[in-house]
Amino acid sequence: FKGAADSRVTLIGDVVRVPKTSELRELYLLKHPDAFWVDFKDFHWYRLGPIRDVALVGGFARAASVHPSTYHSATPDPIAPFIQPITKHMNDDHSEELKGYAKKYLGVSAEAVTMTSIDRFGFDIAVFQNGETS
Repeated sequence: FKGAADSRVTLIGDVVRVPKTSELRELYLLKHPDAFWVDFKDFHWYRLGPIRDVALVGGFARAASVHPSTYHSATPDPIAPFIQPITKHMNDDHSEELKGYAKKYLGVSAEAVTMTSIDRFGFDIAVFQNGETS
């Protein structure tokens, strides 16, 4: 999260403590191999559920409620695992083409254009003109 323009979701439900098990410990350590605190007496795992409400903020001044059944039936965007390498490649190797997109689709002659995100529906760009971003 970098600021008000970033997307985020709030899941609302009951949080319950789950018993410590060696399986949970091993799963946690797979994700956090240096987690020495996993064996502290006051370290516990919790589970969220059932989800009663979902609040989605798609960026600045873009918010909505999502029904929990819609949230549960959603599938991850297939491009999500590749966002960083795609945007890096486009910014590193295709900066002129990105300027071309800004010119063709926005009617803007830009000093620079940066791809900031991409998903299955399209991509977002930051356009720089006169030293400012728009």
